[in-house]
Amino acid sequence: MKAGWMAILVAAFGLAACAGRGPVVAPDGLSRSAGEGPVEHASLRPADLAALGKLRDWKLHLPVAGPGREWAAEVTQPVLANLHRFPWFFVDSAGDGVVFRANAGGVRTSNNTRFARSELLEMSTEYVGDKQVRYERKGWDLADQVERRMFLRQKITAVPLQKPQVVVGQIHNAKDDVLMVKFEGDSPGQRSNTGVLQIRLNNAKVTHVIDPAYVLGTVFSVEIIARAGKISVLYNGQPTVVKEAPVTIDTRNCYWKAGMYVQSSNRNSSTYKNGFADEQADEYGEVKVYELRLSRS
Repeated sequence: MKAGWMAILVAAFGLAACAGRGPVVAPDGLSRSAGEGPVEHASLRPADLAALGKLRDWKLHLPVAGPGREWAAEVTQPVLANLHRFPWFFVDSAGDGVVFRANAGGVRTSNNTRFARSELLEMSTEYVGDKQVRYERKGWDLADQVERRMFLRQKITAVPLQKPQVVVGQIHNAKDDVLMVKFEGDSPGQRSNTGVLQIRLNNAKVTHVIDPAYVLGTVFSVEIIARAGKISVLYNGQPTVVKEAPVTIDTRNCYWKAGMYVQSSNRNSSTYKNGFADEQADEYGEVKVYELRLSRS
């Protein structure tokens, strides 16, 4: 890569040019980021972690504008392999998990959503040995006979004040949410420390509670199994009420998503009239992901 292009990537995404470099603090960092939450690891990048598959099969959306873009920054391979962007996407100081953070005033991916995200989106890939020979955006059909799984081990560490809701895992089709792993805090307008962890199905028309009293900062695992037009979910290795639940919306062009999709905005009341007060723009949701695996059989 030419030096000029490298300089552009460093400026746009906070790209670490070499191991051992200190934390990258972008000028759009949140006021709450200093002294609160995880501290960035001095040398590791998210794609260094084998427990997240080195992020080879993903692209990333960030809650900041991309170079020359009105909408959120989109980071693909090979740039993603070298990216860390504090405070939105980084390895914490312990070196064992990736922190995803999105703020209420963050840049959205399009007009089709009200909220910002720091979130991975599955890509269709192919390998010859260890060499990646295909990397493209191409979904799959949840109604076919292939069993697909996504396993996540993670903990939610922060939610917004006014509307304490976040999504930390999805199956999405070309238009709608097929499945969401969603947390709703129990104290809107105050600091929620506990709340309900849910599975939302079929564009949020069906809700199943998998943990009625989740406490922020508690590590949990969720495994989502999709096959033949049905979805099952394991929570901490145990079956849940979501067992072969039917998908009643479009099953085509599906893909996995993981990370932080905050469900609140600095325009809650003023624009969206959703019954919640406007957030301060620097309120955020945050999740730390320790393991992320995709499989199919």
